[in-house]
Formats: sequence, structure tokens, C-alpha cells
Amino acid sequence: GPFQHPVLYSGGLDGAIRSWDLEVRKEVRPTGHAMEGHEDWVTDLLKFEGLQMLASASLDKTIRIWDLTSLQCRYVKRGHAKGVLALAYCPLQRVLLSSGYGKEVLVWNPFTPHGPVSRLKGHDKQVAGVVTVPRAMQAISCDVSGKLIIWDLRTYTCVQVLGGPLSKFAAARVTAFCYDADHHEILTYGKQVASYGVRGQADTKALAGRVQAVVYNAVFKTLVVAAGSHICIYAAATGALQTLYDRCSNCLITTMLLTSRGREVLFCNLEGRLKVMNLVNGEVVQNFQLLHEEMQELYGLEKDPRRERRRARNTDLKMVLVVTNGPRHYLLQYEGVRHESIHSVIESGHRAAPTLSAFSARENLLALVHAAALEVWALEHPSGPRAQLKAGAPLGAAAFVDPQACLVTCD
Repeated sequence: GPFQHPVLYSGGLDGAIRSWDLEVRKEVRPTGHAMEGHEDWVTDLLKFEGLQMLASASLDKTIRIWDLTSLQCRYVKRGHAKGVLALAYCPLQRVLLSSGYGKEVLVWNPFTPHGPVSRLKGHDKQVAGVVTVPRAMQAISCDVSGKLIIWDLRTYTCVQVLGGPLSKFAAARVTAFCYDADHHEILTYGKQVASYGVRGQADTKALAGRVQAVVYNAVFKTLVVAAGSHICIYAAATGALQTLYDRCSNCLITTMLLTSRGREVLFCNLEGRLKVMNLVNGEVVQNFQLLHEEMQELYGLEKDPRRERRRARNTDLKMVLVVTNGPRHYLLQYEGVRHESIHSVIESGHRAAPTLSAFSARENLLALVHAAALEVWALEHPSGPRAQLKAGAPLGAAAFVDPQACLVTCD
């Protein structure tokens, strides 16, 4: 720029940005005045690596991009509903990130006058700050509750969630955080200090609980694993841990079910509570105490067995079949799950819990196995079993073979 020596830039309460010559330790004004334009406090400054550009954030809800060769404002970025507090830049992806008094992190192209490229949503509280991960196309944001989200800046999606109000490692009322690139560690600061190993701690937590259920997400080619009260997502091709949702349940998770589009997971715990969680950001979108019975298995239906003969195209989950550890099993409406949304009840003749079950989504048939006894139920006529069979020995496995409409068992 117009300076001969190293320069320090500072933002003030008056909204002006001043430049200081570090050799003579005095303010210098090549243009005769400070860099002015903000109407409120300047809260953060960011020098773009390798470029003669400076970004400034302000409580006036704007971000200004400055040309340091002329000390003139190049662009004014608007998109925040409240004051902007923090800035970060990813040189690999060439995007600017900003956070403020809202719950979103905004992504900008600093080389154009346009609005935000994306809005990263996932925080429930005010975002305390945002940083980028060196030599990676990732960013980390933290809110005041201590919830940390790692973002993939290539797709603008959540990669991993750490901490939060339900985590035993959370720091109450977080005011600041930082990322140690040398040790791959995140530190949050509030009334106490919390430390998170981005990789090491996540892997340890994933193995802390017994694995209860594993489902394959064909949409995103991942394995969703319920271990204890945690839900972990692994890349199916490499086995690498992608995301860990810590303490999704207050007790052991017993079973899971993915929606057809792979974006949500339904899971049950020992208390009979059914939760629906968004796998992208870890947000629990529904949380209901449906049944006072432990749920053994969940099956999904994309059609109403009494109304639709064929599965409609481009449909998602419509109904959920719940197999419990008691004699009653339930067919539930998926949207707006409540007590009154129970579609029908299957009353088994056996008082004990089924040893295993199988379901045919094509034929809408449910098979319940009690040792050597087998019941087959048609969901469109749940008043009584379609067939009752007796095997010569206790059965160890059962599965429907679609589309042949066959049931295969093994003792």
C-alpha cells in the first residue's frame, strides 16, 4: 500500500479505522483522514492473506471491504439483522465468514458486491465467534451455550457437533473460543474452560457406549451408529468418524430408523421416548413420550396400508411401525406424533416380548417370533394374525424376501 513500514490497523468506537506506523509509532494518514464509513463501533478487522484488502465488522450490521492501496471502501456487505462481531477468512475457498448477535454464520464472496453466499444454521443461541481451520476447507463456530459446530465450506453443511448445554464438558456462558491447529484442539472460555480434541475425543466417546443399532444411509453413503446415548456417523467407504452427536438421549438408545431421504433419524430409548433428529445439524425436531413401553424395533412405511396399494414416487416416511417388548405393537402416523395419532394397534396372543421380528414394506406384513412360534400380521387388517405357525425349534433369524413375497426363517 502507500506505507513504507509495517502498519497496524485499529477500529474505534466512532466507526473509524486508523493506521499506525510501527516504526515511528504514530498514526499516519496518507489520504489526510481515517478510513471512515461505519456508523457504529468497529468490532473486528481482518487482513486478507496475500492481498491488499481489509475487512471490517461493525455494530451497524454491515461489513466493509477496503482497498489498502487507496484506503478506500470497495464494497459494503449487508445481510446481518443485528450487529456483526467476528470475521474469518478461508484462503483455500476464498470466502469470508461473519457472525454477530444472531444465531447464524454468514458466508460471503469478498470480491463481489453481492449479498451472502450462504447462511449456516444450526445454533440455538447467539454465536460467540467463528474461525477457519488452517489448510482445510472447514470453519468452526461457537455459541454462548458452548455448542461447537464444524462446517464443511465446500458444501456449507455441518460436519460435527461438540459440546452444547447437554454436554458435561460445556462451559457455561461462553464468551470466547479458539482453535489450536498444532494440537487439533478447541478451547472455549466462560465461567470455566473446556477443551475438545477434534478427533481424539470424538473417537473415544464413540466407543464409550455399547453399540445398540447400526443403519446404512444410502443417500449419503454413511453408517449411523447408536452407541449408548450417542449417535455417530461414519463414512462407509473409509470408516472415518464424520460426526458425533453427544448425549442425544438421557438413557440407552435401543433402536433407530432412517427416513427415506436420509436426513432424519428416529430413535427410541429405554424409557419409551421417541425422538426425531436432523442428521445435518443434530437438532431434535420432535421429542415425544409416546408409549410407556420399551421399543424393540422400528419399521418405516411410505404409504398407508389401508389406502394406498402402491408406493408413490418421491415420497418420504409416512408411518412408523413400533415393535415393543410387550404384547402390544403400534402403527403410528409419522407427522405430528401424538397419542391420538396411533393409527392401529396389533395385539399379540403372546404375553412375552417377541424374540425377533421382520417386516415386508412391499406386502405390509409383520412377522413376530416368540421362540418357536411365528405370527404373521397384515397391517391393513390388524384385528388378528393372518397366519400362525409352529417351528420344530426356536427360531434365531427371520426375514422377508421381496419381491418374491417369501418369509425365510432359520433356527
